[in-house]
Amino acid sequence: ELFGLEFGRRCDAAADLFRREELTQLHVWCLWHSLECGQTEGMPSEGLRRRCHAEFTAQQGRPSRLQRHVGAALFRLVGS
Repeated sequence: ELFGLEFGRRCDAAADLFRREELTQLHVWCLWHSLECGQTEGMPSEGLRRRCHAEFTAQQGRPSRLQRHVGAALFRLVGS
């Protein structure tokens, strides 16, 4: 199983190799894994999760094309 109990330990072992984009993506995965799946086992260490969060929050947000389309559709619905 890819995201089993060993996943967090593997991430910790490779933490020095992760680039900014990978840390950001790992932060999103951690959110999904804990909030959407209700799982806490198999998570990276607290230190690595803090590093991922720091990279995620340091990024200047740039909405995807889908997000822009959804925003435009909502704007049309509300009419503001």
